Amino acid sequence: MLNKNKYTISQVEGIIDSHIELDTNFLMVTNFALAHCICDYLDDSYGITAESLQLSTEVDEYYVSLQFSNDGNISLVCEYASWNKVKYKYDDVDKNNYYIFTDMSFGEVREFLLGKGDLQFCEFVDDEDVELAIEDNGQYDVCDECKDCIGCDEHCGRGYRDEEYIEDCEDEDLEECEL
Repeated sequence: MLNKNKYTISQVEGIIDSHIELDTNFLMVTNFALAHCICDYLDDSYGITAESLQLSTEVDEYYVSLQFSNDGNISLVCEYASWNKVKYKYDDVDKNNYYIFTDMSFGEVREFLLGKGDLQFCEFVDDEDVELAIEDNGQYDVCDECKDCIGCDEHCGRGYRDEEYIEDCEDEDLEECEL
């Protein structure tokens, strides 16, 4: 069993702050909620928006990567780490500090995360607070009836409901959902 360092959201933000201060690349392998919070934090605190942003309630493993180039540009990418039990995507950045907040194994890290740098296996300890922050934001608040609704997911990918698309949904109780 891997020994995991425990982190709260403020400690994750501290990791981000220190990497920005030192212009040091990082890649975090996270769940949906933490990926969302990291991207929001970088946008709100530093004005860094993701060049590529893939977030879906159907996927729960993400690569959130912040890269510093020699010309002073900063690149943020949030993308699916794996999809539907498919092997992880390769990450071949030369130098990254890796923070693994999922159940990705050491063997998978060695196989798919090819850059050099520090590696930490982590456990996120206040996931409930992050979920509540997302719900308060409302952007990703999806009730049980909506999250499995094929019509809505095809419309927006996040379970949003739009009256125009409700007819396409299989669940008749959808109108009772309040988002």
